[in-house]
Amino acid sequence: MGTRPDSEIQIGGSWQLRDINGRKFGSSSLEGHYYLLFFGTTLCPDVCPLTLMKMVKAQRSLNRSSEGKQFIQFQTVFVTVNPEADSA
Repeated sequence: MGTRPDSEIQIGGSWQLRDINGRKFGSSSLEGHYYLLFFGTTLCPDVCPLTLMKMVKAQRSLNRSSEGKQFIQFQTVFVTVNPEADSA
């Protein structure tokens, strides 16, 4: 996949997936809020559980801080990279 030298690579933008109930869920669902996207699989034995644990710990720390309580409330969104194995 090549890019032209004069083209500009853009990061971000809107996105849409399905939630565990099959309903549309995307960036518009989280508009106006901070969020973390985590890409993984429930069958991951090592990295995914440890990384999720770190994310929960970071979120709890932020929620306990005065700044976090007032300004930095965010949601964590788990996105499977193995939809055949990870069911709702």
